[in-house]
Amino acid sequence: MNLIKSTGTFGFYTIISRLLGYFRDILIAMFLGASFLADIFFVAFRIPNTFRRLFAEGTFNAAFVPSYTSELAKGKSKSNRFANDIFNLLFLGLLFLVLGVCHYIISGITYVEYFNDFIIEFIKYMIFIICAKELAKDTDLKTLIVFLLLGASSIFIHAVLGDPYGRYSGFYINPNGAGFICIIGYAACYGLDNKKFKLIFQLLFTIAGILTFSRTFMLLWFVITLISAFVKKENFLNLGLGFLMLVLLLSITSFLDLNTVRLSMIENIVSGDIGTPNSTISSGSRMDTWKEYYDIILQNPIFGNGNKALSGIDGIKQGVHNSYLMIIGESGIIPFFIFVSIYLGFIVKGIKKINSNPTLLYIAIALFSILFVTHTIFTNYLLLFISLWLYINLKKEGELNF
Repeated sequence: MNLIKSTGTFGFYTIISRLLGYFRDILIAMFLGASFLADIFFVAFRIPNTFRRLFAEGTFNAAFVPSYTSELAKGKSKSNRFANDIFNLLFLGLLFLVLGVCHYIISGITYVEYFNDFIIEFIKYMIFIICAKELAKDTDLKTLIVFLLLGASSIFIHAVLGDPYGRYSGFYINPNGAGFICIIGYAACYGLDNKKFKLIFQLLFTIAGILTFSRTFMLLWFVITLISAFVKKENFLNLGLGFLMLVLLLSITSFLDLNTVRLSMIENIVSGDIGTPNSTISSGSRMDTWKEYYDIILQNPIFGNGNKALSGIDGIKQGVHNSYLMIIGESGIIPFFIFVSIYLGFIVKGIKKINSNPTLLYIAIALFSILFVTHTIFTNYLLLFISLWLYINLKKEGELNF
């Protein structure tokens, strides 16, 4: 009798579910029709539906339970570690997937000019997040530094070959992007145990960063070095070495094609003439670029102004060059809140570990600051990878709970 009752109950709610699904399809046809908005809707729900099939319909349980049971047989601590690793990775993926879905769906519904490009960019972001989190999990600090050092070495090759622009970027085309690599590599080197290699690698990242003539690199280098010096007094040596590298660069200017405007700024700073370079520092600054978009952002801060609204693709003005402003300007307050919470969370949790592992804090500061001057986080896969890596390593420290 209980079997018949349970079967009837299950069947009744299944029928109700199917009827509601039919009613849902009618509403979608009425309001969205066969337009591109319907395509956006179906693409957006493809991802949550996949998670529903994985977690709500038993697929995940069928894969997880046997593996967890086998780990449990080896010991309670191993099974707990296995479960923590699995759920940390799932939460990491969901965190950035939710950010991406919110940004692309809200901005896409508001306005899309190039629909095919929009869909391709959206799918690439999702695929990257799903795949890269496993790679980030298996990447240790030394491997990350070697990877970044390979990129920084291309800046030296570029400098030897020469460039009329006088700013060197190596693989990265954009000197500012190359500077971001150097500052993250420099910050990561604080985590090396071997003092000799730490000093050598930091010198290499410092010289490569100076050759990019990125103002962001120079400012972040000074901030991170100063914080590290207060954490550990022996790091005050880095301030002197950095100044020495600037002097060395000025002494070999005849051998390299260097950007004369940025070079004069450095010369005035080294000579102590701080007043002179103010116009150079502020000329073409990102703050001037941000001001051009304030009115657009304030027009619709709740849901944003649509995809690529702040990218500058209209050719009239350059893009906003600020990931925070880009997100709130294109998709509104909800993705902006998620985005800021993620990267502020990195810094807050990094501060808690400043005595045991300050390297994570230095990288968190670098990431948080870089996003103020980079075009967009969603297509900058290197910064996304560093973000995933940082989350995983903060979680290993047991200090990250959003």
